[in-house]
Amino acid sequence: MQIKNIIFDFGGVLLDLEPSATYRDMSELGIFDGDAHEFYLANKSLFDGYEKGKVITENFLWNIQAKCKRVPPVDKVIKAWNAMLLGWNPGKLKFLEAVSQQYNTYLLSNTNELHLEWVRRDLKNQHGITDFDQRFFKKSYYSHRIGMRKPDQEIFAFVLEDASLNAGETLFIDDNADNVAAAASLGIHAKLHISNADIDLEGLLSEIRQT
Repeated sequence: MQIKNIIFDFGGVLLDLEPSATYRDMSELGIFDGDAHEFYLANKSLFDGYEKGKVITENFLWNIQAKCKRVPPVDKVIKAWNAMLLGWNPGKLKFLEAVSQQYNTYLLSNTNELHLEWVRRDLKNQHGITDFDQRFFKKSYYSHRIGMRKPDQEIFAFVLEDASLNAGETLFIDDNADNVAAAASLGIHAKLHISNADIDLEGLLSEIRQT
């Protein structure tokens, strides 16, 4: 079946990321001391709640500050939280421009208010783009705005229904194996991407044609 629709993950696929930078900066602020993964698991409900829009930014920041013996200024907490965002490879923007002319393109991102604000500023200040969602996508789905997040199957079902997409005509590209597996379980052609690498779209489409 011919691919007509492409759903892109955001961070790690389009926007370059380095999550370890956030854990490094948070550790330097004294927000946690020890293993970064253990810190995430211990606070999973807070992080997931923020990505689902169930925790507002002010409460999220307060909860992070409250974990410190010496409370850091909120601007430093925000800077540490955004440290993982590396910005855009200009080639990815050119890639999106071309692909959006050939396919129905969509964005599906686990993100939050602070990160999206940073992305908006960076696109405007570094690339002169103020209409990112409208320019490159038929529709963008941000987890904190729709109350769902990957890899929960419900978010993929929601996107398929909301955009009236046929799963068999849809390619999903993500750098997280759990997200890819969840999308594939609904019949979407889901492909795992190497974080921050260039997107070999022709290679992915060739793989689908051979299956």
